[in-house]
Amino acid sequence: MFRKMIPAFFATVCSASAAFASSYPIDGVEPLIQPNEAKALSAAGVTTTQALVERGATPKARKELATTTRIPEKRLLQLVHMADLMRVSGIGPKMVRLLGKAGIATLSDLAKQDGAKLAASIEKLRPSLDSDLKEKLPDKETLSHWIGQAKALKPLVK
Repeated sequence: MFRKMIPAFFATVCSASAAFASSYPIDGVEPLIQPNEAKALSAAGVTTTQALVERGATPKARKELATTTRIPEKRLLQLVHMADLMRVSGIGPKMVRLLGKAGIATLSDLAKQDGAKLAASIEKLRPSLDSDLKEKLPDKETLSHWIGQAKALKPLVK
């Protein structure tokens, strides 16, 4: 009996951890999430980026969260999409900012990219980037890996 249960349990645990490769404290991703937004989200029980994606995945859920936090729904959708990008292993707050400057706002946007073309676009942005973003730009292999992950991840945000 247990032999049959172990593979199912293992698959569930692995898929759950793969779905959220990175989760950050909601008050630790500034400037993506401003301190007043982090405070409002925390007060509503949203304390991690994973929780933000889970609690803001649908229009109805975002409407409820907007009422509770007084963060406009449009801004909540933006925050949820940024948190959703952090589901990709290797993408943290700094890389979300970088991708945003390259026009990548959602996981779906990332999934549609070509690694080499995106690397070239990011390189063109180098002169205008903040110094903390210039430190280590992702290469085309890294970007291609992220794109592959974005394609493989189950869409959560509607």
